[in-house]
Amino acid sequence: MGFLSWFRRRPVLPVAVWIDAESQRAGLVGDVVADRDRGVSSIVVAHFEAALVQAGQDLAAAGVVFTTVPAWTAAMTPRLAGGGGEVMLSLARALPESAAGPVVAAAARSRPWSVRLIELHVQAAANERVRTFAAVLPGSAVVEATTSFDDPVMREFASPAVQRMMLALGLKPGEAIRSPMVSRAVARALAKLERRVGADRPATSLGEWLQHNLR
Repeated sequence: MGFLSWFRRRPVLPVAVWIDAESQRAGLVGDVVADRDRGVSSIVVAHFEAALVQAGQDLAAAGVVFTTVPAWTAAMTPRLAGGGGEVMLSLARALPESAAGPVVAAAARSRPWSVRLIELHVQAAANERVRTFAAVLPGSAVVEATTSFDDPVMREFASPAVQRMMLALGLKPGEAIRSPMVSRAVARALAKLERRVGADRPATSLGEWLQHNLR
């Protein structure tokens, strides 16, 4: 049974790990600009307002024009699927969870696009909502979460030993580790951390949420 369940388990969300917050923020801007210049549209997604505001400020400073999405509407799907380097910012909770919502089919020949989740939530369902959203939209999407050792969640479980392992794998300022092995390790650590969640009180930042809701 365990062997069969291994094949049925949910794919792990790819995670890019940066050495610090500054590198992570610069990396996000670089990835979005690269998408835009290739004509690939992208959605930058955060779980909390503070991270979304920071991302908007960083993108604006780099001259990136973007649209902040308070709630997803049917009209946004063709814009995203049509390419053209569209950049949108959204909170994860503003995204629909299924095609039964305001998501509608766009043109059959949709362009590739990307979803960049800029912080990892402790609750797996919150992260999975972003993946589900990507799956119901037309076209092929690259979905990736980013984090760093400065992230409040990473500080809860990334010991100095973990950091030394990452450095041994070649992690340097200005670069990210993108490895299935690391993504699986982060997923396992998040699952253990989620067991410490005692409530789900609202917050404006990830650090504040952890302070209010972790036992």
